[in-house]
Amino acid sequence: MLDYFKQNDYKTGVIAGLGAEVLTGLLIWLGLVIAQEPIMPHLRWFGGIFIPILLILRYYAKKNSYEKTCKALIVTFFLTFIIYIALVLKYIN
Repeated sequence: MLDYFKQNDYKTGVIAGLGAEVLTGLLIWLGLVIAQEPIMPHLRWFGGIFIPILLILRYYAKKNSYEKTCKALIVTFFLTFIIYIALVLKYIN
């Protein structure tokens, strides 16, 4: 399984980026559910999902220099960030 993430491929970058964002988002959501807090007032907290993708991007750029994977991570980060900003602007007063 870990050998899959040692490839220089666009699909690897998208899967690594979206996987990191989904796992981080699930952890934030689970923390809010356990604390019995509503999700919408704390929508800004989900901005933390972008921290792992930036760390993964740094790893691939600096340690491995996988160009295709880095490009896919940058595009994934940009698109999901735009979607996140649109949601925050729509639902936060």
